[in-house]
Amino acid sequence: MAKLTKKTLTKAVLLEVAADVNVACGFAEEDMIPTGADMTKAKLIDELKTLELEPDDAISAQTAEALILIGVTVPTADGASEGIARDALVSAAEDLSEACELKEAIDTTVDDDTLKADILEVATDVMEEGDEISDSTREVIDILKADSPEEEKPADPDPEPEEKKDPAPKPTAPKTGATMTRMDAAVEVFKAGNVTSVKDAAKQADALYAKSGGKGNEKESRWATKVVVNVLCAAELMTVIGDNITDISL
Repeated sequence: MAKLTKKTLTKAVLLEVAADVNVACGFAEEDMIPTGADMTKAKLIDELKTLELEPDDAISAQTAEALILIGVTVPTADGASEGIARDALVSAAEDLSEACELKEAIDTTVDDDTLKADILEVATDVMEEGDEISDSTREVIDILKADSPEEEKPADPDPEPEEKKDPAPKPTAPKTGATMTRMDAAVEVFKAGNVTSVKDAAKQADALYAKSGGKGNEKESRWATKVVVNVLCAAELMTVIGDNITDISL
């Protein structure tokens, strides 16, 4: 289903929402939202606005979107994305991997939180305008974006000197004619220290990978570079604010 708007929020859609809520919330018959033929769009909205949902009410993503559109609060344990079903996440990950032509597809065997983060990362940093994804995938991405505002990692004003091992990932050997993987290329770029942004690092990594015999692909290099950035930031070997790299200690 396409992204809902007030114009596309029809009586038929609201009847589906009401039916989903009645089942998901386990309402007794006398407490159910009426879905009879006499219910108009206005009456359905009035009934739905009286809802007081609980975090464990397993409503669908479409229902959540419709309720939010009419002003109903949709709480969950840790935000709206907690209500996304596992199969919807897996489907979105597979759709994104295909649409973005990722050679290393998003791993769908990981836990839900990791899968959500990977989907959001690809949608934000790899997917480009024109990449064709399904409406259900776009719906999942919209919910994840709404539930995951970008956070800036502040620089440590007085970092303590500490000798750390290189935490760079060790991917399997490339299947192409390249002598290094895309992640290897990203690590080499960061070691050189001649970058000020993640975007610039991805471009340099793509060029280095191509120079090593691989096939240039900026989408995949951006993905690989972001993976390396996340590892380095977690190990406090890099500080990134927004897209800007403020410190590298390799």
